[in-house]
Amino acid sequence: MFIWVNQGIVEPYVPRVSHRNVPKVNPLAPSIPDKSLEVHPNDFQELKEHGFLPHKNYSYQEEESHKKSSKKIYYALDIMSKNVITISPDDSIDIAKKIFNEKKFRHLPITNPDKTLFGIVSERDILKQKLINLENPSSKVTIIKNLPIRKTLTAFPRTPIRDIAKIMFDERVGCIPILSKEDYTIQGIVTRSDILKAIINMSILELYG
Repeated sequence: MFIWVNQGIVEPYVPRVSHRNVPKVNPLAPSIPDKSLEVHPNDFQELKEHGFLPHKNYSYQEEESHKKSSKKIYYALDIMSKNVITISPDDSIDIAKKIFNEKKFRHLPITNPDKTLFGIVSERDILKQKLINLENPSSKVTIIKNLPIRKTLTAFPRTPIRDIAKIMFDERVGCIPILSKEDYTIQGIVTRSDILKAIINMSILELYG
């Protein structure tokens, strides 16, 4: 479901094993029912007549109507950004900086000529390298592939959104490139912003894997 891409080389992803301490809960003593809180059916009718209770649950009806008309979303392909702007390993870091400035991206996929993923470069990577170049002109790095590119965690279009959100949280990554399961070419990208937009814009969000 998830794979690492390390400068074009595909590696399997092994999930981290987390050990969580479960707090002990003291048993609760049996409680005595409070008869004063019991409500007789006739009381509901009286409350309705005085306008304290709605005769119809309009919010529930509206939600049910929305369920029928809305498209449920489950997978990366439902929220991923398509037509991804990429950069070549042989491009200069100045080109990457220009794209970051113009598009307001934080991450930029690096792709080989065959559209397979080489890695990911972040805006922070470029800014950090610019500072290093100023401090050490003799060891100046100007080409993307000469940067210290970290291995990139990726997923497939049919990966559940719930799993992607969990992996992004566990691995502390800001984006997940989405690759074709057949040839590992890039199909899209899911960022934290994409997940947040889905939650904000869609009242019906299916996140069950």
